Amino acid sequence: ATTCTPGSAKSTASKGQSSQKWDSMLDCLLEFIQDRKKEDIEGLTDQEKKDWVWDGNVPTTYKSKDGKALGRWVNNQRSAKSKGVLKGDREKRLMDAGLKWSVLASNSWNEMLDELRIYVNDHTKNGRKWDGNVPTNYRIKTKPGVAIRDDEDKNLGRWVNRQRSLYQAGKLRKDRQVA
Repeated sequence: ATTCTPGSAKSTASKGQSSQKWDSMLDCLLEFIQDRKKEDIEGLTDQEKKDWVWDGNVPTTYKSKDGKALGRWVNNQRSAKSKGVLKGDREKRLMDAGLKWSVLASNSWNEMLDELRIYVNDHTKNGRKWDGNVPTNYRIKTKPGVAIRDDEDKNLGRWVNRQRSLYQAGKLRKDRQVA
């Protein structure tokens, strides 16, 4: 877990308490990203280290070592953006940090479709019939050598439910309906 130290997100004495708290949480996010990078690049080649990109997500339940609910704060920022009440400078700073506005944005639609195909193949071996369902809590199996995390964007069951909802509402893109 990350220990959040204030200072790197430009704070000034003239800022209100709300702005100082926001800056403190942004500092916490930046430290989370650095910690995640250190963890992820261990054992990679120099080129792979150079190409590393944060997946843009913080698990909802994540708390820093000093107890700050960073995951919940990130979700609050996403919510504020979707409601149109996130200040422009804050949105830019979060985007500059690499935050993804949609939890599922870090897995492309095609990657998730590939994961669904793998799931179906696993569940139709030896002539078994698949009932067309994926449990809501079913997570993508991580590839060998990849650390297992509580990332919500690895939840295939939730993704499938979202596609069904979009389809029923007439909002699923036509090219995705035939995939």
